[in-house]
Amino acid sequence: MIDRDFRGGPIYLRCDACAPEYCETGEHLFNQAIAVAQHKGWTVRHLGAERGWAHFCPDCTADKAWERDGAVRPALGRGR
Repeated sequence: MIDRDFRGGPIYLRCDACAPEYCETGEHLFNQAIAVAQHKGWTVRHLGAERGWAHFCPDCTADKAWERDGAVRPALGRGR
């Protein structure tokens, strides 16, 4: 999940498989934030039209959490 610290603040990512893990990127632009997260070992995967994009911390990346049934938290809100 992608979020910001406060309105217009830096972007951070929260792992879609294990809720406590997050990555503070310190960046305000999406592309730069994703680049920082990937440099720190995070993985971004597209999980199909229904689920959309998901973000995984280094531990869940090593375990390939996207391949386990029920390992990825459901998307919030309406369809992506």
